[in-house]
Amino acid sequence: MMKIHRTHKKTLKSSAGKHSHHRYRSSRKIIHHDDGGGGGGGGNDGWLRITIRGTPYDRGVSHGKQVIATDPARFTYMFSVFDFQFRQGYGRDIDFFYGLCEDFYLGIIKKRFPKIFKEMEGIAAGANLRVCQVILINVFMSLPYFYAHLIRYIDTPKYRKKYADVIRDEYAIAANPAALAARARRLDEMKDRCSLVMAVGEDWTKDGGIVCGHSSFSNFLDAQFCNVILRIEPEAGDGVPMVMQSMPGGVYSMTDFFVTGAGIVGSETTISGFNAFALRDPICCRIRECMQYGRTLEEYAERLQKRNSGDYACSWMFGNVGGRGGGHGGRPPRIMRVELGLNYVNVETTKNGVFLGFNSTYDERIRNIECSSSMSDKANHATGSGAIDGASGFRDVSSSIGNRRVQMEKLTEKYRGRIDTDVMKRILADHYDNHLGKTAANSRTICKHGYADGGEGSTGGGVPFKPVGAYDTKVADSASIRRMSFLAHWGPPCGTAFSVREHMKKHPEWKDWAEYLADFPRRGWVEA
Repeated sequence: MMKIHRTHKKTLKSSAGKHSHHRYRSSRKIIHHDDGGGGGGGGNDGWLRITIRGTPYDRGVSHGKQVIATDPARFTYMFSVFDFQFRQGYGRDIDFFYGLCEDFYLGIIKKRFPKIFKEMEGIAAGANLRVCQVILINVFMSLPYFYAHLIRYIDTPKYRKKYADVIRDEYAIAANPAALAARARRLDEMKDRCSLVMAVGEDWTKDGGIVCGHSSFSNFLDAQFCNVILRIEPEAGDGVPMVMQSMPGGVYSMTDFFVTGAGIVGSETTISGFNAFALRDPICCRIRECMQYGRTLEEYAERLQKRNSGDYACSWMFGNVGGRGGGHGGRPPRIMRVELGLNYVNVETTKNGVFLGFNSTYDERIRNIECSSSMSDKANHATGSGAIDGASGFRDVSSSIGNRRVQMEKLTEKYRGRIDTDVMKRILADHYDNHLGKTAANSRTICKHGYADGGEGSTGGGVPFKPVGAYDTKVADSASIRRMSFLAHWGPPCGTAFSVREHMKKHPEWKDWAEYLADFPRRGWVEA
């Protein structure tokens, strides 16, 4: 029997107008990585391994230097891709977003998180970057949430003159329902990113311990940079070591998947359509402090909620192995889900159960009050705005959210009592479409293949054959968590290869993306 302890609560309140039109063009054309992938070096199956230790600044310098030593053009290329994405998604170039980072994030991070800021300064020094560039890397996931509420922060006496052109444009878009809806669809696409399963207990897992599996999906533009296995060893007395999937220049996981020296594994899935925001502490700093200083699951939940911005709103899941190696005196393993909205938060824990992540929430308040625009067009027409679960896709199997929820519930029940890392790999590679009633790798399935979808699996504002999909898998169990490690696979979970050249031959409508994309060849598994 699955026994869950649930805490259901409301949280307590607690450059711009004139900017350069310089384009960061890639010096590369279509990328074809060898088995090292992404500058990772031979034998790493697409992953770039970075280990840093010591003081915050020293760690940062080492981080920056290691990236540059492996691929001197990595950051230049990454920023050229970001510039392309920003222009496609927002109509504004990367210089504009550097300005936002300097005006709105630099001061918060420097004042509230001085050690993290020092690490960022070190990365900048080691890689010959500006600090605002490192900040942009780390608030990249927060920007769609901030931008949706941008006018509140720039139409003020302090910034009104500087951002005059932007204010003009944003009010014009806000007055045009069609333009506003198109903008919302583009921003919401960045909030629908991954699938996650975490299980524990004798009724669910093969050995009664924790088993966790996570697959990220996104457009293949920014996805290609999430191939860093980052191991951080702070100086003595400054928290616990950690290993995570990350991005060059990252101070946190971003995707997210990590294991810490406190015997804790953590991951998340974003909450699609989330639209509540308050500019406070960015998620990159809040979750990094959880990882480095959190010793219990309750500390994680508390730190995440402190000065929460609602940026990168997620269903977070954490597991503590307890007992031997976990530092908690023989207590049984336990897992926690924190459905983290802005004004509403749902916290659940169990020693014998399973938690699922599918880009929506089980908490009715979050998905019906703080979310919008995440359901398929067909279902929107059928139910109308404001209907029960009308904005979440929670029960709509014609949506990616609804199909993945239903399929993961079926599969975890099918494998009840037998779940281990091999089973978790199979679950995350699943291609069953409950709406079509057949196996069909498309944009609805757990192993997401938007790039192969000509329309039968398209949901919401999905565009046929867009280069988007699942691009990795990470799994961990109690044994690997105690070793502060996990297994990782770079590329689609099912092992299917993605070739930029072949995709462009078949779908030339995406040819302007070609120079900004990378191949995902078939690869093996590595231990982080």
